[in-house]
Parts: sequence; C-alpha cells; structure tokens
Amino acid sequence: PSKMIVYARVSQGFLPVLGVNVTAIIETEDGHQVTLELWDNGVGADTVKHDGIYSRYFTDYHGNGRYSLKVHAQARKSSAKLSVRQQPNKSLYIPGYVENGVITLNPPRPEAPQEEGEVQLEDFSRTASGGSFTVSGAPPNVRPAHDFPPSKITDLEAGFKGDYIQLTWTAPGSVLDKGRGTFKLS
Repeated sequence: PSKMIVYARVSQGFLPVLGVNVTAIIETEDGHQVTLELWDNGVGADTVKHDGIYSRYFTDYHGNGRYSLKVHAQARKSSAKLSVRQQPNKSLYIPGYVENGVITLNPPRPEAPQEEGEVQLEDFSRTASGGSFTVSGAPPNVRPAHDFPPSKITDLEAGFKGDYIQLTWTAPGSVLDKGRGTFKLS
C-alpha cells in the first residue's frame, strides 16, 4: 500500500484553532491500534503551517482489511487560540503571459493586509469518527513504513552569521514525517 495522509480540521466557525493536541486512533479489524499525533507545523503531510488543519502520514499498516479512524482534539491549560488573522490567498499568481511572441506582464500581486491576532479559547475536548478505509496489497509480515523516504524540506532558510551562511529548517522524519531524520553536508 502507499502512504496515506490523515488530517483533521479544527476550527470555530471559519477561523482556525491553533495550539491543540490532535490525535488520530487507527484500528484494524482484529483490534490492533495505532495512535498518531497530528501536527499543524507545515512539514511533511501538513502543507500550510498554522491553518488549523492538523495532519500526518500513516504508513504503519498491519495487514490487509478494514481500518477505522477516530480523531480526538484536546486543548488544556489555555493552550488553544483562535486565529483571527486573515489567511493568505492560496491562488496561483502568474506574473505574465506570452501572446503572439510578445511578453505581457500582469500587475504585481497585491499584498493582503495581515490582521495579526489570536483570541484565547477555553479548554475543550472533542472526539469525531473519521469513518473507515480498506487496505489491500499489503505484503505479509512486512512493515511497509521502511519503504518510504524522508519528507521534503519545505521551509529552508539561509542567512549570514558573521563570515558563515547559516541554514535553518524543520527537519522531516527518517520515514516521511516519522522518526528523526539525519543529514550530511558535502
């Protein structure tokens, strides 16, 4: 089987809720259970940081058959915040086009005003069923999780620090977003 993305949107109305502990419980027909902590950090399966969509890759298959999914979201010790900042426009911006061999530039993409702010939320706990899914093609007695490479680095930044260039990024796991990745500079 291939990798699967498990995700949960945590929101109040249309606004994302940040700082929540979100856990997916995935269970096989024979009762084997996998607990997967979902993240909203913009790394791995989570494509946008702090958008209220918590996600992770699931690869820990235990044979073929039906798997059920349950998601639990919990905020304790005043950790949850309602994001009231305007979400960035995710539509594709095309800087120009070619027509009859002539390059025509579009106007620059307008900057959206960023209303910063978060509203503290009271503690809460919610559980929802995510339904079920069927796995087929899982090889017997083989854990397919080791067949996947690390996730891509999506937030690489470089900056000068004295006479050196400092690189920073959020490290992906050794298997997609699971485990601890290693790197080697050459």
